[in-house]
Amino acid sequence: MAEQIYTTRERKIALVTGGGRGLGRSTALILARRGISSVITYKSNKDEAEKVAELIR
Repeated sequence: MAEQIYTTRERKIALVTGGGRGLGRSTALILARRGISSVITYKSNKDEAEKVAELIR
């Protein structure tokens, strides 16, 4: 799991790899609570990644 935070003029955007489960999921949810938008990637579990995306929308 890795993350990178990019800043634009309007907002912060994070790239979270492995965002569908485990540490990546936790990281994406924490960032969302802090108001940081996330791009979530996954290797094989699309359904779990989509669930996380729904939670942070």
